[in-house]
Amino acid sequence: MNISATAETAAGRGERHEQTTSFPFLSWSGAATAAGLLAAPMAAQAGPSFTISPTLNPGDHYRILFVTAATTTAASSSIATYNSFVATAAANNPLLPLTTWTVIGSTSTVNAAANIACAPSCANDPIFLVSGTKIAASITNFFSGTILSPINTFETGGSTSFPYVWTGSNTDGTASATPLGGANVSRGSGSATTLGSYLDNGSFASSFGNSLYGISGDLVVPGVGVPGPAGAGLFGFGALMTVFARFRRARRGS
Repeated sequence: MNISATAETAAGRGERHEQTTSFPFLSWSGAATAAGLLAAPMAAQAGPSFTISPTLNPGDHYRILFVTAATTTAASSSIATYNSFVATAAANNPLLPLTTWTVIGSTSTVNAAANIACAPSCANDPIFLVSGTKIAASITNFFSGTILSPINTFETGGSTSFPYVWTGSNTDGTASATPLGGANVSRGSGSATTLGSYLDNGSFASSFGNSLYGISGDLVVPGVGVPGPAGAGLFGFGALMTVFARFRRARRGS
């Protein structure tokens, strides 16, 4: 199942967006006109990409995680600075769903685990990269010290081999002794999957540039019967096909 969401404006800012549900041979848009509902086969995408894991079904909840392609210093002690940075990064990929993006990072006053919490709770949501690769079964597993795959995918879907990432955090998502905003800040290695090294792989001077981890809020896989633009597009297509069939029968009978 390949479902994508096209944002008309910057992600995470609450503006209107259009979702598109894609099938192997056709593409239907919830905002398309009747004349434009039928679309050509989807071409291979050279730009930004986003894949919903085939292990998920319509109605399933999940979260998306990425490492920012751009780097930043870690001198600010305000968590809002870093949340804004990852939200801006997410806007580089118009295919990502509209959601709230937060940083997996800790300052001296805000723990990473608290910063990325959802309301209502998304504690049991599995976590995937933009590419659809599964990282963890839940946020509890993510903060356990071991993940399923390296966090080596940018917000645009491109990959990187060895990113260093500011976190200011311990393995369990609490603030480390060197949080964001200090002279030296804890950083993780996006290529690591064990020993908590993806969150805490030592500290480095905060004046240096490193990436950040951005994570989405609670997301739901769209599909038939699921409210929203994607479901509306499928409904509109069905209605169009019904009218077309009746028109053909009427012509044959005349």
